[in-house]
Amino acid sequence: MRAAPPGEAVDPETFWRLGDEAGYEVFLGHSADRAENFDAVFRPTGSTSPPPSLPAEAVAAEPWSSYGNQPLRGRLNLRLPSQLRDFLAERLPDYMVPSTLVLLDSLPLSPNGKVDRQSLPEPEQARPELDAPLVPPGSALEQVLTSI
Repeated sequence: MRAAPPGEAVDPETFWRLGDEAGYEVFLGHSADRAENFDAVFRPTGSTSPPPSLPAEAVAAEPWSSYGNQPLRGRLNLRLPSQLRDFLAERLPDYMVPSTLVLLDSLPLSPNGKVDRQSLPEPEQARPELDAPLVPPGSALEQVLTSI
């Protein structure tokens, strides 16, 4: 169902009538997030399961992703930046390929839905992981050049 326009209320009887027409029992209760709202739970008529209840903790619970781990994330974080850098190097000029990549689950947003640049994490100042290991200078000329 669509939400009622501001200033207009939805009669709870509408939910019971909708449930009767579709063959569902309807359970209504006060919403835990806002006093002027209510929760409606539809259960198939004749179901033997106990009537549902919506505790207040369920509304304020954490997102589902916080209840489990992501075992492949560590491996992905090691490989993804170099793969992405290689992908961009094939398609962009050298000066446009970013020197540092920061992996985020989601972008921080401001209240109006735009990217909140002040909340973005600072990139690490460490040397980026490269595919080839660092080769130390070999000759005397190379040592002089690297000391400069």
